[in-house]
Amino acid sequence: MMRKRTSKIAALLSLLVLGTSGCVQSGSSEQPDWIQPRVRTGSGLLQKTLFMNLSNIGSVTDIQRGELRSPGKIELGIAGKYGARFFDDRNKLDASVDFAVPESGGTSVASEIVRQSRSIGPLFFRHAFAYDSLLDSTGKETWRTTYRPNASTFGYVGPNSSPEFFFGDGRSVEARNVSGAVIWQTSGVGWSDRCELLDSKDAERRLLVESGGTLITLSLSGDILSRKKPASEVAKVFSDFSVLHWPPVCQPDCLLVSDNDKFFLLSSDAQTVVTSLAPATFAMNARGLAVRLYENEPPLLAVAGLLPYKGGQWVGFKAVHGVLYIFDAHGNLVYHEVLSEPVEALGALPAADGKSETLLVGGEDKVWQYTAVQGSSTLKPSK
Repeated sequence: MMRKRTSKIAALLSLLVLGTSGCVQSGSSEQPDWIQPRVRTGSGLLQKTLFMNLSNIGSVTDIQRGELRSPGKIELGIAGKYGARFFDDRNKLDASVDFAVPESGGTSVASEIVRQSRSIGPLFFRHAFAYDSLLDSTGKETWRTTYRPNASTFGYVGPNSSPEFFFGDGRSVEARNVSGAVIWQTSGVGWSDRCELLDSKDAERRLLVESGGTLITLSLSGDILSRKKPASEVAKVFSDFSVLHWPPVCQPDCLLVSDNDKFFLLSSDAQTVVTSLAPATFAMNARGLAVRLYENEPPLLAVAGLLPYKGGQWVGFKAVHGVLYIFDAHGNLVYHEVLSEPVEALGALPAADGKSETLLVGGEDKVWQYTAVQGSSTLKPSK
């Protein structure tokens, strides 16, 4: 799922472009080879097909599977800029929701499905240009922030596993409940480009906030627990990170950070580099998902992100292309594809035999599926 980026990191990321586009002539309208849409690595390992077309949903920004709208009923939920669709286990449409405010503040950025809990039905957490808001199950807005958050996230950490929502506004961090009431507010945090919830069963729940290149850890009651500079290898690019769970490589969770030619997986306090994944061009808003594409092999890590370049030059935050990488547990690149449209969501579906999974990748009004080619393998022969 996508998170909003702020203008602060543009200056930092422009430094990265020099390493990848130095040979491209300024102002060129032609796309250099490294961002030409195509499968660049692993074309014989995976089969890509169209999973479904989705009308009037816009860019897909969230893909989830589980008890999303009612207890005991497993559904596939797909949310986009302008609405959401829910499907049964045979991929038959169960429900369609169109948001009452299709565009707000100029540009609608992303929507996330907030699944039902003991106390509430399904909701939608929406990130627009000028504010964030919560929508009810019909797509009607119930409340919005009175400011433009620099970063935001949510988790099922309230009473009876109800969702709570966290925002950074440039001066402080605050938490709100499903009614929009402020639960707590912590000042002295500073400008934050990223806010992520560490909500793994293997680690203590806490909120991670990036501010000025420092990782600030807060309890879920708003107490500041620590302020730490990240490992020196990622100090220049740490403002853009996401949380992922990839056993046994990342157990407990890791922080995923994109550098100019690789991805770093860091410990949850950002102090240790767990491993690096290469080769990889810098990707904005990179997020990862562990997926078991092969029946008798360990889970692979799919990483999707945005390539905000045109003609090889940095063009700000209007991404032109999406990128998909898949790595094995040893950090080897298995699959690499540049797509002709942004990619902002990943998901997984169990295969019919229940022994493997299908990777789902969101695009513009559509979702693709990636499955392992029969007889292929990512395992390297022993030497």
